[in-house]
Amino acid sequence: MKRDKLLDILNGTDEESFSAYSEYITGLLEGDYWECGSTDNAKIPWKSGRKARVSDPDDFRCSGLYLWGGESYPVYVGKTGSTFNKRFNRYIWGQYSQCDLAEKYERELKNNGIEGFPIEVREWYKKNHPGNTSRLKGAVCFAEEGIDKIWFSLLPHANKDEIDSLEKKLIRIAERWNREQGFRSLLNKKDNTSRN
Repeated sequence: MKRDKLLDILNGTDEESFSAYSEYITGLLEGDYWECGSTDNAKIPWKSGRKARVSDPDDFRCSGLYLWGGESYPVYVGKTGSTFNKRFNRYIWGQYSQCDLAEKYERELKNNGIEGFPIEVREWYKKNHPGNTSRLKGAVCFAEEGIDKIWFSLLPHANKDEIDSLEKKLIRIAERWNREQGFRSLLNKKDNTSRN
């Protein structure tokens, strides 16, 4: 199933949307990791994010939804009303990005959660994102899943007015899929703090 069809089906009933998502995520998870070319329906290893951005710049200039996943299941559903280029600063190419932190402190985060970060990292986040630990929790989740297995997939969507409602529905459906498959909850469901 193509990603644009999935986004169209998310406007259907919950059962139609769940069936479409099940088909989409199963195909994504069973497929190979992206190596080059189009990022359409791709499971992109986080370390290949920069290469993917160069290979398919049009996708990264879009707004829309995105999935982050581990070896066997999705771990997070996100959205951006701006561009994936800008949004992914927090995940890959920005200072103190979640993936870089998860890689650098993987063992410490697995053992100690947020307390596994050095004080300077926690202080930087406290200063730059006061009262919000969701990004640090994201890095901990990526470390717990095994940062070398973390991937993302883009779901571009041009109608910015629909992105919020599509994200809410996709979170509900992805959480149900994870639960029915016996996987842990999405990070979205564990962390109710705002995602700035």
